[in-house]
Amino acid sequence: MQIADLFQNMSLGGGPSPKTRMMLSPLSEVNPSFEPSARLIQALNELSNFQMLGENAPDDMDEQVEYRIKEQLADFMKRRVQTITGEIQHQFLTYVKERERIQLLLPGSTDVLRNFLSENADNLKQEIGYNVGNSDLKEFASTFWHDLEVRYFRPLKEGMMILQYEYTTYFHPGFPGYVDLFDFRMDELYKMHFPHL
Repeated sequence: MQIADLFQNMSLGGGPSPKTRMMLSPLSEVNPSFEPSARLIQALNELSNFQMLGENAPDDMDEQVEYRIKEQLADFMKRRVQTITGEIQHQFLTYVKERERIQLLLPGSTDVLRNFLSENADNLKQEIGYNVGNSDLKEFASTFWHDLEVRYFRPLKEGMMILQYEYTTYFHPGFPGYVDLFDFRMDELYKMHFPHL
């Protein structure tokens, strides 16, 4: 059985699915210039159907067959995640770099965000690999959308809010000891602003 067999009853459509729209909507709040590409929308549409894929998976599947399907699915996920995170990283780093250039974000904001997004993308791919051996096919397929939200999309929005807060709080033109973020990591800023997480 191939991944394509499990997708055979799914209709991906041309525009963003309701789930995709909900996932992308918060990003426009922190980046007004954000324009999701057709590639980004298609990759998210495909991932948003994984819960249905899990529901369509047979219950009486041979363990070895199930494991091979999970490996195929993991490869499928990782390629879509690469598309999603690559497109988003490009747009957000371009936006933040320009705002940093015109002094609407603190110096070093682009570096902080670049490192943060790269780490989160790597962690997401590692989570996919971990789940291949530690969850059944139904769970693996149906929980990934939630993982994508809490491990990448939500932290991106919160990270952008943190960068804006740092600028609003600490940017003082002409102040000799001006603040920059070159020596900071986003997880350090996270602990300052979201100590409960």
